[in-house]
Amino acid sequence: AIRTFRSSEFKGCFSTVVIFNILLDGMVKCSKIHEAKSIADEMVIRGCHPDAFTYNSLLSGLMKAKMPEEAIRLMNDMIHHGYLPDVITYNTLIQGFFDLGKSFEASKVLKIMWSSGLEPNNTTYNTLISGFCKAGRIERALVYLERMVKDAKCKPDHVTCNTLVNAFVRDKKYEEALQVLNKLSSMGCELGAFPYNCLICMFSRSGNVTQALSLFDEMKRKALVPNVFAYNPLIFALCKCDQVELAYELFEEMQAKFIDPDEILLVTILRPCTEVRALDHGRHIHACIIKKGYVIDAIIGDSLVSFYCRCGKVNDARVVFDALHEVNAVTWSTIITGYAQKRQFRDALFLFSKMQYAGVCLE
Repeated sequence: AIRTFRSSEFKGCFSTVVIFNILLDGMVKCSKIHEAKSIADEMVIRGCHPDAFTYNSLLSGLMKAKMPEEAIRLMNDMIHHGYLPDVITYNTLIQGFFDLGKSFEASKVLKIMWSSGLEPNNTTYNTLISGFCKAGRIERALVYLERMVKDAKCKPDHVTCNTLVNAFVRDKKYEEALQVLNKLSSMGCELGAFPYNCLICMFSRSGNVTQALSLFDEMKRKALVPNVFAYNPLIFALCKCDQVELAYELFEEMQAKFIDPDEILLVTILRPCTEVRALDHGRHIHACIIKKGYVIDAIIGDSLVSFYCRCGKVNDARVVFDALHEVNAVTWSTIITGYAQKRQFRDALFLFSKMQYAGVCLE
């Protein structure tokens, strides 16, 4: 870009503020702050006066380069040259100070902004809320949420909600996160799927399946799409509570939405199917394992052998057993017991002898 710029000048094309700004902004985005400053100096030398965009872009670069003192000097220079800082200027400084871990200085910039007669916008409030959340000061973030709610010109949005829910979840304060979600939802805020997926996951893991299901149903009513981080823990929790049919229903639903279950989920949902001898469900899970190309290792193999034996399908269990590359003592015991329960003692004795020959001992 610089070479093209120099070439155009050589051919008699004159540089404009717009061209300089494009180059400068590009240097800032590439984290080349010193090159950006050189372009700004060259602007002045060539008689192109920097405008508000120039200053704001440079301010952003200086804050990202961890040069806050120079950023403040630049803002003073901006004022000296007749360009009053705008909301973008102050938002850039606030974000920059938070990124540097200086929440006190960010608050001071906000006070200067108010004293200059400028009102915060949505970006300002969201930056403050995010900054204080990351600093571990959620109570301060909530103060700015209340100010945002009372500000007639601003309205909390999905960014606000995502930030606060994520902060509360990080601190394992799930009920407080839920309160924020319900409050913003009741205000008519356009919320995305993230806070719902996040809370479904956390409530499922904490054992509050009722609340997780309630949020799951609310997502559907709002036409939001649950992701794997909602489905997996919810299915795990339902299996743990012996709600096999509902767990299997969600398992089928996630596949219909082309969300692939992993091996852990498949084994997890197979276990309760084993307990209730749900043969059709288990066979579907087995087919899913094969279709997805998952390796049937000792863990998956043992689960399948156990499932078929409990369902009285010992011949199907044998097919899985014979295909295993690694067989542990538990799987040997399961298949031998399965044959014995079906009164197929010849097969049971044959496998028992084979197990002894393999040097496997049952405790």
